[in-house]
Amino acid sequence: MLLEFSRLVAGVLILLFHRQIADFMQAQERSVLLVFRQRGVHLPDLDASTARNIYFCLGVFVCCYQMFHIWTILPGR
Repeated sequence: MLLEFSRLVAGVLILLFHRQIADFMQAQERSVLLVFRQRGVHLPDLDASTARNIYFCLGVFVCCYQMFHIWTILPGR
């Protein structure tokens, strides 16, 4: 049960810090895209609002999934 609540907390943390996570990941992605472009492979890059929306939705999904999982394993339902 501790693992399920830890995953729920991780989902909440992703929800709370989705902007910072997205900005950090975009900084890392820029350096990877630069390497690919130097080798002739042009990949599209995401804008900031799209990346933030992706991480927000990921946090919502993790929270909803874990709440459903915790609800299904509770005894005496």
